[in-house]
Amino acid sequence: MRAIIIDDEPHCINALQSDIQLFCPEVTVIATCQSGQEGIEAIREHKPNIVFLDISMPLMSGFQMLEQLGDAVNFTVVFTTAYDQFVLKALRVSAFDYLLKPVDTEQLMDTINRLKRENASAGMAERVQNHSLNKGLQPGKQRIALRNKDGYDFIRVDNILYCNAERAYTEVVLLDRRKLIVSRSLGEIEPHLPESIFERIHHSTIINISEVAQFSRNEGLFVIMENGDKLAVARSKKDSLLTRLGIG
Repeated sequence: MRAIIIDDEPHCINALQSDIQLFCPEVTVIATCQSGQEGIEAIREHKPNIVFLDISMPLMSGFQMLEQLGDAVNFTVVFTTAYDQFVLKALRVSAFDYLLKPVDTEQLMDTINRLKRENASAGMAERVQNHSLNKGLQPGKQRIALRNKDGYDFIRVDNILYCNAERAYTEVVLLDRRKLIVSRSLGEIEPHLPESIFERIHHSTIINISEVAQFSRNEGLFVIMENGDKLAVARSKKDSLLTRLGIG
């Protein structure tokens, strides 16, 4: 899990980051910020799985920061604060947990363990959902259930142009140019994409083979998709791709 810590007090950031490194090795702190505005910019750039967010900060509180992000809140929120009067409000904004400072290491470990269990359960639910969706359907008619912050998007697989991974997240680009950011790895999504339609061209990219407009060897190996997007092809995937394109 990729985490960002947002707190206006450097010593609190350092203490929490140290505890995460020592006791929660499954969590990687990818950025730390000392203001709400810095936090917003870091979240948009890094797309974390989890944000440890201080509530009482000058200029912009943790609650105000979440309000400003709006629909971009597609990560787990764990509030960290020295004050316990915010508990009810934190629950109302659907925070996953609420840790009082100084953060107790056992409570921190419990929070991360519960988050891991919840993610595992959600992954199993998606596998069951996708299996039920596609009973008896031809590959091109199949749909995939992609979780969003409010529920699920049900997408016909032949409407997917390509999927591009960014660590624990996957960007799913559709034929109508919409882009869905899914908190699942490419490896978790790949089993639900029919092999007759899709081809992995890179460790981070799977494409709809019927939507390839060009193949290029100019300054590397690339495919140009029908929407104009240029995607790198790994040399180890070239022969398989060319065979699929009928020129191998």
